Parts: sequence; structure tokens; C-alpha cells
Amino acid sequence: MNIWTRTNSKGTTVEWIRESVRIGCKVTTKYLHNVTGMSDAEKEALLKYYKGCINEEHPFCSGLLYGSSEYDPLSGISDGHVNAVLTAMEHLGLMEIISLQPCPERDVIAALVVLRIIDPMSKYSTRVLFKTTSVGLRLHLLDCSLDRIYRAMDWVLTRKTDIESQLVRRHISDGSIVFVDVSSSYYEGERSLKFDRHGQERETGCELPRMDYSRDKKKGKTQINYAQTTDMYGRPLRIDIYPGNISDYSTFMPSVDVLLECGIKNFTIVGDRGEISGKDIILIQSQYEGIHYISALRAASLHKIIKDSPKPLNEFVERDLFEFVSVEFPNDRLIACRNPDERQEREKTRDSLIKDTTKFFDEIKSRVISGSLRDIKTIGEAVGEAKNKRNVAKYFQTEWGEGHFDYSLKQDIIDKEKLLDGVFVVRTSLPFELMDPEECVRRYKDLALVDRGFRSKKSIDLRVRPIFHFADDRIRSHIFIVMLAEYVLWHMKTAWRPLTFADPEQELKANRNPALKPPKSDTAKNKESTGMVDATAEAMSFQNVLNTLACSNYHFVVSGTGGSKTKTLVRTPVTPYELRALALLEGIRKTGK
Repeated sequence: MNIWTRTNSKGTTVEWIRESVRIGCKVTTKYLHNVTGMSDAEKEALLKYYKGCINEEHPFCSGLLYGSSEYDPLSGISDGHVNAVLTAMEHLGLMEIISLQPCPERDVIAALVVLRIIDPMSKYSTRVLFKTTSVGLRLHLLDCSLDRIYRAMDWVLTRKTDIESQLVRRHISDGSIVFVDVSSSYYEGERSLKFDRHGQERETGCELPRMDYSRDKKKGKTQINYAQTTDMYGRPLRIDIYPGNISDYSTFMPSVDVLLECGIKNFTIVGDRGEISGKDIILIQSQYEGIHYISALRAASLHKIIKDSPKPLNEFVERDLFEFVSVEFPNDRLIACRNPDERQEREKTRDSLIKDTTKFFDEIKSRVISGSLRDIKTIGEAVGEAKNKRNVAKYFQTEWGEGHFDYSLKQDIIDKEKLLDGVFVVRTSLPFELMDPEECVRRYKDLALVDRGFRSKKSIDLRVRPIFHFADDRIRSHIFIVMLAEYVLWHMKTAWRPLTFADPEQELKANRNPALKPPKSDTAKNKESTGMVDATAEAMSFQNVLNTLACSNYHFVVSGTGGSKTKTLVRTPVTPYELRALALLEGIRKTGK
């Protein structure tokens, strides 16, 4: 590092602080600061500052970088959070996975992944962040237009299969455990339903948005379904996008086939009871050797087993987890598990709902007896409103007529539900030698990791919804980019567990009693009670960590005097907190946990 001086043909002398840096096998020069017109003392101070010999509190640096009257604090470009995300992507080798050969489209997709993590918004609004953050500066995208963003989205969709295959091969091998689950996001906009001249309805818009049961509780909104595949730690690896009215059962076997195409021949796939159908299980047992599954019985199947033989329920007197057999599922192991805490909670909730509804029925009965409520239609409307308000119609037998109303509890149904409060049955094809009953239940409960990723994707961190695109391929590309952002986010959250409220000691959960709620470590309890991770740093959410890092900026500094003034982009010094966060990201690995 030195001060470089050059005089041009007009006799003007320019001076810069520069250093030589090695990028791969190539040595290049990096220009750090324009020092033209400064005094020798100022030049020496800045040179020592960039060499790390003095800090920003030095009198000369303080005046040049912060205290100068010509320093504009509003010209800052946020960089700390961008630098952190790009550092994580570099450790993961994500740029090379997106495209081994550098190209403009790859840089745009990398920028969209970064911006989705630091400040998710629509593609139209995202353009502003290319200039207000250092994304555009670091990836040379200061003039990125909306058309360029859309071209990159179309390009990455052609790379989707190859990118997902690389991620699957990186994190899944023979004998691995794989999670699959389905979710949906609501869609904003019309699908352009029109009628032709014969009065027949035709569709000219998207095919993916469809009306169906909304997991987002958005009545009257179309939605788009997607099935995500993760490894046993909940790390997202691939995603399939489906129309909003497709059955969850239809998404399972395509996920299995893709894993086989990636060369994974022996694995255990874990899916929810509403996703793996009996037909899929028969198909796996008959045609897919080396593939095992872990799922759970639906309520109807469980009731049928108990009706035919109530013996399994008697085992709960002595223990909360046991294995049993049933003639209904001769080729599967069945593992019954009961959570005592959940059992008490459900019983308490049901009793409360029945008590409140009984109170409403008593009021209706007293009004009927007093004569203020006599019409049969009015009585029926009042009874229906009381039942539907708390969804407890199945617990009551009601009779009403002209000037008459009476009700009674269906105690047999209540007793039947009490028997199964907090009970679920895991169904698996894994032999005991490969996995014991406790571990089977733990792996099934680990599906909550996928659900946690869906919450992060949909609302907390990445905000995939609402979806505004008006072409099917753009919708697919948007959701795929969000999945890539979630892949980076998963690694960053794991690395930053010591800085956030997350529990850094995961060994307790790995060996927990599967029938009970996972315990918290003493470290996590201490974070919650004190709000501190140690004596020097507060515990924060992931987003607050990013916001703290965003305080590290690039600033424009005007130096020189008279007509030789120059504007130089200078970064604020790295703070101890930023150093700590970046050091934790060094632990990110491309493979393994």
C-alpha cells in the first residue's frame, strides 16, 4: 500500500492511496482514497488508517472521514448487512451453483437473493435498493432496470433443475432422511377470466392461481401451492410449484422421483399424514426398493383401529410411547405417542367451549320459556349461531319447534375424543434395526422444521406472499428465488445462533423425550431472562442483527480545496459487532450440518 502520484498531459497532478490485491491468479490494483491537495500530515494519517495502524479516532482521520464540513451523512449507502449476506453466499459457493460461468444474469439473481433477505419487496420496488444499498456497487448493478430483472428471472428458471440437483447431491446421500411438505401462498390480481362470443368461459391469464382451501385464511383469494424438499435439519433444497387447487397427495411421488433422478437410491422420506396416501405407500412397497417412509395415521384410521381393538389405549396407563401391531397395516410398524401436556390443554379447551355454548343454549331456553322467542325459524337461527360460533355442534343434540327448545350433551362422543387427546400414531416401514421407536417419533416431529421454514418464507423474513406476477413462469421463478434466499437464510440463522434468541445448544433436542415438548437449554433461558447474549451484546432477532449491521455504510467524502475537489467513496470502519458476526459466518460449510 502506498501513495501513487501521476501527472497528466495538462500538468495536473493526481494522488491516490492504492494497494495491490490478488484475485485468484491475477494481481490487480485497488484505489482506496483520493488525497490530491491534502497536506503531508493528512496523507500520512490516511495511509496509516488504511494500513490499520491508527483508528478513526485519530485527529486527522476524525476530521477527514467524519468531522469535515463537506461530509454528507445522508449520502451513505448501507453495506454491513449486504456484506454479511454476500459473505455467506461466498462460503456456500452459491454463485457457482447458480452458474459456473460468470454472466450478467447470475449477478442479478444474486442481488435478488440478497435483497430478498435484507428487505423483501416487489420487483418494482426492489430497483431502488440497488442504489440505496451497496448491492449495486458490489455487483456492478447500479443501472439495473426492471426489464433486466425480468430477463434474469426467465434465465434462472431454465437453470432451476440443475441448481436443485446440485443442492440435493450436496446435502443428501444414500441413507439420508428427507422431509417433504406442502404449503400455499395467496395471489393478488385477476386471472383475466373472459367469455368468448359464444358465451363460453375461457382463461387468458395464469394457470397456477386457483381457488381452494386457503392456509393463509384469505377468503376470496386464489392461491398457489408449492411442495418443498429439505434435509433432516430443515435446510431447503428444492421446490415444486403447483396450481392452487391440486391435492397434497399429488405432490408426493414427484418429489420421490426427483430424488431418484439425482442418484439417491436409498433414503427415508418423512411426510405429513395429509401428504402420503395409502396408494403412494403401496407403490413404494411394491416398486421402490431401498426407500422407506415415516408418516402418521389419519384420524379416521386411528378411530377404526381403536374400535376394532381398544387394547393399545390401555398401554398409556404405564407409558406415553409404545409400539404395537394392527391387522389393518400388516407391513408397517405403528408407534403410539401421547403428549400429557397437549392432552390437558385439549381437554381444557373442549370443556371451555362446551361450557360457553351451554351458557348460550340456557339463554335461548329461558327466552323460549318466557315467550320472547317463539317462532321456529328464529329459534333455529339462534341455535345455529350458538353452535357455529365455537364449532361445537358435534357435542350437542338439539331439538326445537314452535315455542319449544331443548338440548343435551353427546357424552359418548366427548368420551371418545378424550381417549385420543394428545395421541398420534406414527407409521413407518423402517425396521427396528435401522431406527428405534423413539427416534421414529423424533424424526416425524422434526417436520416442524419445515413448517418453521414456511413461516419464515411467508411472513417473518422473506415474505413470498402476496404474489403479484401475471405469468406462470414468473411466478415459478419468484418462488424459486425465494427458496434460494431461504437456503442462505437457513445457514445464516444457524451461524448466528449465539447472537440471537435461538437456542445454540441443539444436543438437548436431539436426545429429548419425543412425547414431551423439547426442553430449553440454560443458555436459551438466560437469553430470555436477561436479553443479553453476553456482557457486551444484546440478544436480538435475526432481522435486528441485519439492521444493526446496516449501520456500516459507504459515504461520499469531499476532499481537496478550490478547483481540485474530489468526491471519494469511503466505508466506515468495521465495528466489533460486525467483526463478530462475520467471524461466525466463517463457520458456514458447503456440506454437512
